[in-house]
Amino acid sequence: MLKKIIKDSSIYSVNNILTSVVSLFLLPLYTRIFVPADYGIIDILNIVVILLSTTISLEISQAVGRFTVDKKDNHEKAAYFSTALFFVFITYTLFVIIAVLNSGYLSQLILDSNEKSKIVTVAFLSMWSNGLFNFIKGQLRWLSRSVKYSIVSFSYSLISILVTIFLVLVMKIGVIGIFYGLFIGGFTCSLLSFYYVKDLFIFVFNREKLVEMLEFSTPLVPSSISVFLFVYIDRIMIKQMMTFNEIGLYGVGYKIASIMSLLIGGTQMALTPMIYNHYKEKNTPLELARIFHYFILFAFTIILGMSLFTKEILVMFTAPSYYEVAEVIPFLVVSIFFSGIYVFAPGLWIMKKTKFIALINMGTAVLNIILNYLLIPIWGIKGAAIATLIGSFIAFYINQVLSQRYYPIIYSWRKTTYCLGIIVLIYLSNNHVNLSLYTNIFLKMLLMFAGTSSIMYILIDKNEYIKIKKEIKKITLTLYTILP
Repeated sequence: MLKKIIKDSSIYSVNNILTSVVSLFLLPLYTRIFVPADYGIIDILNIVVILLSTTISLEISQAVGRFTVDKKDNHEKAAYFSTALFFVFITYTLFVIIAVLNSGYLSQLILDSNEKSKIVTVAFLSMWSNGLFNFIKGQLRWLSRSVKYSIVSFSYSLISILVTIFLVLVMKIGVIGIFYGLFIGGFTCSLLSFYYVKDLFIFVFNREKLVEMLEFSTPLVPSSISVFLFVYIDRIMIKQMMTFNEIGLYGVGYKIASIMSLLIGGTQMALTPMIYNHYKEKNTPLELARIFHYFILFAFTIILGMSLFTKEILVMFTAPSYYEVAEVIPFLVVSIFFSGIYVFAPGLWIMKKTKFIALINMGTAVLNIILNYLLIPIWGIKGAAIATLIGSFIAFYINQVLSQRYYPIIYSWRKTTYCLGIIVLIYLSNNHVNLSLYTNIFLKMLLMFAGTSSIMYILIDKNEYIKIKKEIKKITLTLYTILP
């Protein structure tokens, strides 16, 4: 199981890294072409699109994964997938038609101006194409076709970005060019994704299977809305309590912090289908605990690096008007980490306790709203980042405690806490040092090496070190025999 996880995680991670590199390539362009207020408009429209995408199809994509991943009969798999695909296409199409016909009203509601109705129209069209794309692409993940999943994901990023560059930089049509890029990328790669899963498509709309899937997924809708509020309430509250300028600054900070989710996302994407396939096996909890240690080592190394080199990253990827966001990025990176390790608490999902999941997410969403309301007036966008961190930790903690009741896994939380403490101490120490540029970079590299070594020493025991050495020796010998 570990080897399969490593293989699929590596494929997903390489794809995520390539995608993030291509995406980050646009960030310096955006921050030099668009002022923070323009970036704030882009961010708000993306938030609205994500919220609507969460609710329109009643999270049926989650049900497709749960009901097909352990089925042996390909015809039955195809019936589930085809029924869900027809449902997604119909619901998205009807909603977008209604939204486009009312784009002026929606523009006033979302952007406080009915003069941006054309941008809103194209944003909803991009939602339609991306909704279809994400649903079909998701099936590749549930089928563990990691290579094809990575191909369509990278193709989507590349096409969207090339179209955006042409429209924004060459044609100079402004913010609307970004949403045209998303629409064209989503539509093109929907077709590519469908080509890869066409063996599972049949002209069937099975009402019984639709009801079965919706009974599973519908309770997840309030849960997903709560997750949405949890993730995006900071920007919604910033819009209400501050300005589009601060939304733009915070959005750029979150974009950079999201490097964390892109890098660790490979493990998350590979792990869930594996758990559904193997959770009944006796050794699976032990394997998950072992995988968790390696995951934590990798994730904490990223957290440490991004916390130490935040200012340098901003100088590389943004303009001076965005540099002040440096103070919020470390908080956001850690909050993304806690939000992402839910996959290591699979008990509620395995036992299909979706109502419990909904209650947890709704409760933590309400908490996050309260924290943002209290902290933004005191610390501004930094307060929003702190609120998000507190909420993500509490959500993770409750999920983990309840998951253990249904599917116990023995994790070493003491070691994990020690490692987090090391990161906090190094981060605080670095904040009190202000030397010359090159001296600062050299010192940060030393701190990075010391922190990573300490984390590795705490997490990896002697037996694991012996296994790692043996694997490295095997790889070295293999390379030695292959190379001339």
